Amino acid sequence: MLLVEQYRHPVQSRLLELPAGTLDVVGESARSAAERELIEEGDVTAGQWEELFGLVATPGYSTERWRLFRATQLSPVPLDERAQRHAEEADLEQWWMPLDDAVEAIFDGRVSNALTIAAIMSEVVQRSQKKNAQKKNAL
Repeated sequence: MLLVEQYRHPVQSRLLELPAGTLDVVGESARSAAERELIEEGDVTAGQWEELFGLVATPGYSTERWRLFRATQLSPVPLDERAQRHAEEADLEQWWMPLDDAVEAIFDGRVSNALTIAAIMSEVVQRSQKKNAQKKNAL
C-alpha cells in the first residue's frame, strides 16, 4: 500500500495516511479528486479504479463525507510532470508497505487516521473474502 507521511497542524504531528484531499476544483467529482490526489501526493497514476464505500467523518459536528477508492495498476508519473508541493505537503514522504505491515502500523500507533485505517482494514477483509471464495471453489 502507498501511504504518505506529512505534517498535520491540528494534531501537531506527522501522520501516515492515504493520498487524499478535498474537492479543490469546482464541479470536481470524488473520483476525479482521488485521481488528482494520487498523482499529486503519490506521484503515480492508476489504470484501474474501484469505488469501495463512503464514510461520515465526524457526524456529531461536521457534514464532511469521504469516498474511499481502491486504485490499482499503478504507473509512475514522469519526473518532469510531478506536482510541485507546497505548505504542509512540501516535506511529504511516500511509504510503500506490505499490507501486513500497514495493519501492524495501526496497532502500534503509527497509523491513526480514520480513513486510512478504514482503507487498510477494508483491504484485509476483501483479500480474506477472495481467499475464502477461492477455497470454496476449489472444493
